[in-house]
Amino acid sequence: VNFFAKELYTTPSLLKPHQEKQLAKFQIGDVSESEFWIFICIKLKLNPPTGTSLWKEAVKSLFKEKSKIFKLVKDLKSNGYQIGFLSNTEKPTQEHFYEMGYDNLFEHPTFSCEVGIAKPNSKIFQITLDNLNAKPQKTIFIDDKQEFTIAATKLGINTITFTSPLQVITELKNLGIKT
Repeated sequence: VNFFAKELYTTPSLLKPHQEKQLAKFQIGDVSESEFWIFICIKLKLNPPTGTSLWKEAVKSLFKEKSKIFKLVKDLKSNGYQIGFLSNTEKPTQEHFYEMGYDNLFEHPTFSCEVGIAKPNSKIFQITLDNLNAKPQKTIFIDDKQEFTIAATKLGINTITFTSPLQVITELKNLGIKT
């Protein structure tokens, strides 16, 4: 919110409610980035951003690779595990994912903006399982939002609510996973 507020010459407190109102639609692809900003800027009586993707600029500026998590993913893959990817995200963030080559770490990434459904909707978990040809009871879903891990658990998927890389590694080992 702070990044966008600065770029749009407004305050985070004014921007946040309008951004939150449109974010779910943006994340499932119901509105484009341009439509997202036009809606917000009309409400705030601002000029919408033009040119390059403001959202992608924010992602590039704010995203920090988590080296311990990337190492864990690579270690799991080298141990023969299939690694999926499921994200509630916007088209510009998805584009950044591919531009950075992160798709090479995962089999069949699932993005809410592409499938039109977001977590915690059970359908997006099923789409991911189908893409991976995986059974819920043989799957472990890791997310930092408990609301999403609870939704996955209801489908019979094993879950870990992320708090730290060490915690995830410990819980994976407790589940018999070689890290």
